[in-house]
Amino acid sequence: MLARFGGEEFVVMLMAVNKEDMLALADRIRTSIAAGSVAFEGKTIQVTISFGAALAQFEDRDVDAVIERADLALYEAKDSGRNRVAFADRSTRVTA
Repeated sequence: MLARFGGEEFVVMLMAVNKEDMLALADRIRTSIAAGSVAFEGKTIQVTISFGAALAQFEDRDVDAVIERADLALYEAKDSGRNRVAFADRSTRVTA
């Protein structure tokens, strides 16, 4: 499922996926977007995307807990140079 979550934020929810497959999909999307560009007012603009990723855990009280971890990972990805995928693990520690 894909949904717009905020101004420039989208949520992709995958069912029955492991960390490796989730991160591989995010990286394929990131690479695909980065390979293109957009023409705007006579200029070519390179488009990139940063991903924050998290897996639902048994301990999560609701989906908001998962989104919160993914959001923390997103900001880590942006702070680490953008155009990358970062993952938030169980302890909310983020790895880029």
